Amino acid sequence: GGVINTIQEFLPIGRSQREGGHILATSSMGGVTPLAHGGVYSVQKAAVIAIMEALYTELAEDGINVSVICPGMTRTNIGETLKLRPEKYSEHGVTLSPPPPAADNGPGPMALAMDPLELGNRVLQGILADDLYILTHNEFAGAINEQFSPILEAMPTEPLPPRGIGREPGIKFSAYERAY
Repeated sequence: GGVINTIQEFLPIGRSQREGGHILATSSMGGVTPLAHGGVYSVQKAAVIAIMEALYTELAEDGINVSVICPGMTRTNIGETLKLRPEKYSEHGVTLSPPPPAADNGPGPMALAMDPLELGNRVLQGILADDLYILTHNEFAGAINEQFSPILEAMPTEPLPPRGIGREPGIKFSAYERAY
């Protein structure tokens, strides 16, 4: 709820000032290309992308730009955060088993992760360019292509026939037809 709470709190202020602005939210590459065994995480991160895509269009006339950062692995202390969880919540939430290695544990995913300063620089460049999507790791290009190519290939090449032509009368195929 952090992204929604932030938008609900600060967007009215930004709109009332009528000076434009920029909203940035953090998602993850896991929201673009779902992770195996990470369905709950990917759903949450995909929702962040979806709300930022909607706001990108909705806020354009207000001069408020919108970006969503979708980083890959970044060298942080994320593996240490589970130690900070209050005891009363120890049985709640997602726990990683085994936890991700610390940044200084030698070879492994964190050793190959992006430096936080480099990530920050990419975020700044994306904001200055008014980019909707700020992607950080070109290593995911193949996974993104693998994710979205089948979607584009499934797109019909012809529109549905007009209502009543070649279709059984009275059957509605989508909510959009109710308006016609």
